[in-house]
Amino acid sequence: MDVKISFKDFDHEPHLDEKVHERSEKLSKLFGDNPTHASWNFSIEEGNHHCEAKFVGPKFEYHASGHSDNFYKTLDLVAQKIEKQAQKKHDKWKDHKHSTSTKKVVEDAYNKEEKIWNSNSDDF
Repeated sequence: MDVKISFKDFDHEPHLDEKVHERSEKLSKLFGDNPTHASWNFSIEEGNHHCEAKFVGPKFEYHASGHSDNFYKTLDLVAQKIEKQAQKKHDKWKDHKHSTSTKKVVEDAYNKEEKIWNSNSDDF
């Protein structure tokens, strides 16, 4: 995973870097084996700590932002939002795949039964 971290209007904090990389790796497990690029932007505006994150892969793009009184709280908040988006998309894909395959099985069974009835009606 390629992780890019930028800070605006304050000094770079190595411990925050470690937390970002840790969270990014944890989130990357949700995306499977797909190559992922993550971008984290931190800033301080009007006494609030702001964070924006963007995760981009071959078939997805997630974006979240948040603010609080602490960078670590903000980081957790944004990571939870990304996780929620990924889970929602995964659930939609899972439901769509299931409903499509079930529909196909039902249609095939109906067509097969209709052929059987049509062929048997000629015998009477």
